Amino acid sequence: MTAAPALSDQGMKAMARVAKPTKSTKPVGGKRKPGRPATQAAKPTLKATTAAKPTIAAAAPRRASAAAAPVPKLNVAELRLLVEKLEDNEATLRAKNREAGRAAKTAAARIADLEQQVAGFEAKAAE
Repeated sequence: MTAAPALSDQGMKAMARVAKPTKSTKPVGGKRKPGRPATQAAKPTLKATTAAKPTIAAAAPRRASAAAAPVPKLNVAELRLLVEKLEDNEATLRAKNREAGRAAKTAAARIADLEQQVAGFEAKAAE
């Protein structure tokens, strides 16, 4: 039996595969959702944002999460009172809306009447 010839270092380097650049899976100019800008500006790094505004970041208050403040359970009577209060508010808002609609209609009629008067005065002035 004969032994396989040993490869030198140069032989190993010659056999090594050349690294190819990998293809990007996302197209460079891919489609964007309507209403979005064509290109986005690069996001600033974390160091740049903290270095530029250290006082604002340090002074920013921490908001409590929604889970931290549990909502108290209301009984049926309290819920009924809340529903009644909301219904009253809705009724007053609807009445105000009706009044505002009426006022808008009368204002539009008054504007049309004044425009007719202006047209009549312009016609008299032109004679």
